[in-house]
Amino acid sequence: MRKGAKRSHLVFSFVCLVVDGICVHRLPKIQNELYQAMQQTEESLKALTKEPSNDPPVGEVLGVLGDFQKELSEHPEGTSDKDGLL
Repeated sequence: MRKGAKRSHLVFSFVCLVVDGICVHRLPKIQNELYQAMQQTEESLKALTKEPSNDPPVGEVLGVLGDFQKELSEHPEGTSDKDGLL
């Protein structure tokens, strides 16, 4: 092996050891930070209001009832005394 190649290999090996050491010490902290972020996200999602029902029959029934109520209020029949309205 040439002298320059040997130095490059030694530098590379040293850098690998340093990076490995950093990973060994930092990885548990990263995992903990990630776990905490996931918990906060789950809590935030639970705090959101529930989305309205997308069930078409419910919306359709409410629409029909609303139209019926509107029509009833527009067409009262009877006399004007207190017992006259139907």
